[in-house]
Amino acid sequence: MKDIIFEISTRDEYNFIDDKIIEYNSSKIPFTQNLAFIPINRVIKDTNGDVVAGINSILYLWNHLSIDILWVKEKFRIKGYGSALLNEAERIAK
Repeated sequence: MKDIIFEISTRDEYNFIDDKIIEYNSSKIPFTQNLAFIPINRVIKDTNGDVVAGINSILYLWNHLSIDILWVKEKFRIKGYGSALLNEAERIAK
């Protein structure tokens, strides 16, 4: 392992790695949903219609939910908004 070199991946390399894990997973486990990728993105708005929290996630073909981003505006933290968004994403994924 002393002869390895770490580099920041390019967008093409990122996509290559992504394609390879999909290729491997699909060879081991059958697809269990009609669409390969289902985005599950939600926001919570205040009474003025301003976004105060949000979640960006995706349901992959093997019923795997991946959370990309979970954000809650600072003054709304510890009020359960993040948990509510996680619960909503999980509910939809199920």
